[in-house]
Amino acid sequence: MYNDAEPGSYGSDQFLELYADNVQWRESPTTLLPHGRGGGLAELREAVGFGASLFVDRRVELKGLVADGERADMLCTWSATIKADLGPDAPPPETRLTIDLASFMRVVDGKIIEINEVLSAPST
Repeated sequence: MYNDAEPGSYGSDQFLELYADNVQWRESPTTLLPHGRGGGLAELREAVGFGASLFVDRRVELKGLVADGERADMLCTWSATIKADLGPDAPPPETRLTIDLASFMRVVDGKIIEINEVLSAPST
């Protein structure tokens, strides 16, 4: 569902169906967003739209998943191709960017209601 990007597109937001309406989302600071970001489902949707304005051909590769009751923790590698100028210190457009990501989630009734994401420094 997440890796549904047609070549040249970012991909759909269909995976957001996995999140509860009252989800609480937090993402660690990054070089692109030094204060981090977070909020509810609306902010998560905005983040997906922001990603679509900067990247194409997004993919995620699951590296590990541990679940126990309401808790689920996931380690994955996210990658996408840069389509916009990210600034003077960033790689140029057409560069494939890779980030390791750890997600710590709480799931209730089959929906993610809390997620904290910790991102590595990007690599090319």
